[in-house]
Amino acid sequence: MNTDGLKKEEIYELLKRIGENLGYSAQREVNTGVSKVDLVWFDRKIAVDLYRKPESKELAIEGTMLIPIVGFEVEEKTAVRKILRGDIDSLNSLYPSLGVLVLSSIMKQAHFKRQLKVTNSKEKATKRSEKWFDTDIRFARKVASMNPFRRIIVLTDLDVVRLDERISAMKKREHKLRHSTA
Repeated sequence: MNTDGLKKEEIYELLKRIGENLGYSAQREVNTGVSKVDLVWFDRKIAVDLYRKPESKELAIEGTMLIPIVGFEVEEKTAVRKILRGDIDSLNSLYPSLGVLVLSSIMKQAHFKRQLKVTNSKEKATKRSEKWFDTDIRFARKVASMNPFRRIIVLTDLDVVRLDERISAMKKREHKLRHSTA
């Protein structure tokens, strides 16, 4: 993993792969009728393509029988209260079993640049940007835990990478077991 963090597109690709490895249909930019959710894992029992408009890549789920299992909102630039509230509202309008906010470590870069100007010290700027990111994560978790409508958790891009590694290892073991008993 890039030590500076993952870009949104990289996070989306990992989440898509994890979802598909777990047996879900992963879809980007899902329109709930009220807002859009960055990425959603749907139950595969109902084909997503039944509801996709032929002329559009966008999937609008309002009035469909699709079952959203997990919804994801990904933040790469900032995790300010207003944006987090918007992400939570988007997840609530989806009605998933689980909502996930993913915060990318890339957010540290902008804070580092500001702190470098203030402190003129790479060491101090690094420490401050690390502390700032940790504080943002704690704040996001607190805001998410206060949501009365559904369970919402907060992950970092590193958490997503680790989850992908564990799911991939699990799939390899399953594949190995299936082929060794055949």
